[in-house]
Amino acid sequence: MVDLAILDEKLEEQRRTFEESNAQFRVEMTRTFKESNAQNRIAMELLFQLVNSIKLNSFKENLLNSGDYPEAEHFPTVKQ
Repeated sequence: MVDLAILDEKLEEQRRTFEESNAQFRVEMTRTFKESNAQNRIAMELLFQLVNSIKLNSFKENLLNSGDYPEAEHFPTVKQ
């Protein structure tokens, strides 16, 4: 026959082990998410700078080639 006290004790031990493991996993995933989010923000900022630089260079090139400032095409910059 199964001793219910022993069974309850083992179930409680497994529950505690699971909760500890789950808490550690959440902490690790939160840290990983924050690091990844920070890296993504930096990458997006660099991308914005690159796009704006390309647009500015295209605008300047159009100015030089057009010979007439009012007729030059204006490329708006990317806004965050």
